[in-house]
Amino acid sequence: MNRSDSAPTSSAPGDGVRRIAAPVVLQARWVLPMQGDALPDGQLRVEQGRVVELGRRLTTRALDLGSCVLLPGLVNPHCHLEFSTLRQPLGHPGVSFPDWVQQVIQWRSSQQASSAAEPQAPWRQGLEEAAARGTAVLGEILSHPAQHIPPAEWPRLVVFFELLGPTPTRAEEAKARAEAFFRHVPDRRWLGWGLSPHAPYTVHPRLLAWAVAQSRQRRVPLQFHLAESPAELELLRRGTGPLAELLRRAGAWCPDVFASPVRPLEWLQAMQKAHRVLVVHGNYLSAEEHRYLAGQRKRFSLVFCPRTHAYFRHEKYPLAELVAQGVRVVLGTDSRASSPDLALLEEARFAAAEHRLDPHVLLRMITRDAARALGLESTWGRIVPGAPAMFTLVYPAEDTPPRPGTEAAEAILHGKLRRVELLVCTAECSPTTPR
Repeated sequence: MNRSDSAPTSSAPGDGVRRIAAPVVLQARWVLPMQGDALPDGQLRVEQGRVVELGRRLTTRALDLGSCVLLPGLVNPHCHLEFSTLRQPLGHPGVSFPDWVQQVIQWRSSQQASSAAEPQAPWRQGLEEAAARGTAVLGEILSHPAQHIPPAEWPRLVVFFELLGPTPTRAEEAKARAEAFFRHVPDRRWLGWGLSPHAPYTVHPRLLAWAVAQSRQRRVPLQFHLAESPAELELLRRGTGPLAELLRRAGAWCPDVFASPVRPLEWLQAMQKAHRVLVVHGNYLSAEEHRYLAGQRKRFSLVFCPRTHAYFRHEKYPLAELVAQGVRVVLGTDSRASSPDLALLEEARFAAAEHRLDPHVLLRMITRDAARALGLESTWGRIVPGAPAMFTLVYPAEDTPPRPGTEAAEAILHGKLRRVELLVCTAECSPTTPR
């Protein structure tokens, strides 16, 4: 067998995706199916864009991908692609969250005039970047019309329409925009969709109740930012602080909502009848709220964005404790407004350096657990017969290759890497004809 890091492939210009024609049997130095044991010198048989068999020594004529670790395509459950043209995050490390929100508002205002010529540009750039760094599925928070998302094969999308309506009047306007979004969904080649009532300070309780009812009726997931900063907790407890002032300046203050103290727990309970919920950040949830999420893990997932968390210099995230309690935690990239890039594996590597966790647990947070959070557990996030034939290839540096006796997961989370790729096997692709 010819061992090489290259194989006959094709790539569409600019999309960063490596394609191999099927039927084919692939071989990698390590295969981590994220279900069952790791396979050294593992092989995968692919037909019609699906995995049909995996094991060792399926054939002596496998297409060898070289000294890499082959994973199911990575799943990023939380991203804001509209910021993808930013070269660096807004503000500075340690910026207060309310100050950062003000910069987001100003940046969005400046973009309305400058992006009129090519409104899809940030989404196109973000999708290409995510695919080039190994992401197969991405959960996008969309605050614009659906037409802003360009046609793209990779990564596949689950699109959450963002709901912003802090007052009763604005809540009704948000519902109308969502209804318009619903009408466009059938025309889109997305894996799925959902709703994202943004946060306690931007969503009137009536709008959240409507979103929960829509989630239950249409069987789609919700994403909700909660307990993201101390300023948010002050607003919920006392109705005061910098977020309250920001809302007043924006003409979005609704005093009835903050007339009495409210805990994040009550917002969690308000969503308990939704079909599925992704709670984003949760940096300042209490022990009681952690227990609630653990008890509701069939419905709730907690999305942790490690590098965004570090950018704001929040208190240390209790990641190991959450996992030990049984909370389903998954990792996301948030956006280039608060993180250096859209490389999901780098989020896991950053978390591995900061938290003492089994590497396989961290990898599940960006594969099978993330797929479950999005409602895609039947096909994505694992390498099993019937799964889509799209994989993330991780090539460790030549001086730290995974080898018998060395944990492949440990190597790709703690070792030096040469590159990360998204590999797609499709019968429609010819090795000599780019798509």
